[in-house]
Amino acid sequence: MQNIGLAARKPAKGEQPDQYSQAPEQDKTSADIETKPGPATDIYQIGSILYFLITRRTFSGGALPRFYNQAVSPQLNAAIIHAVMRQPAERWSDMEAFATALRQSIE
Repeated sequence: MQNIGLAARKPAKGEQPDQYSQAPEQDKTSADIETKPGPATDIYQIGSILYFLITRRTFSGGALPRFYNQAVSPQLNAAIIHAVMRQPAERWSDMEAFATALRQSIE
């Protein structure tokens, strides 16, 4: 989780990027993404970590969290999927909006 909050920072000497929670805009091979890493990248990374914690699988653009874990509410499912959208502009507008959606999904 060393990447969280530091999405625009390059790994320090000896550090490796976390390939499993890496946002598409951090992947040099994603030619369809022109946005530089920023707050939307952190949102993606947290969504990816939540996906893993709930499903025990890394997010790869595949199945919804509910597919692997039926206890996931539709609201939590939607909040996580919105966070890991491929295009940064399609993700939550900011961390506060994401946090609100997460809080509402468990109330």
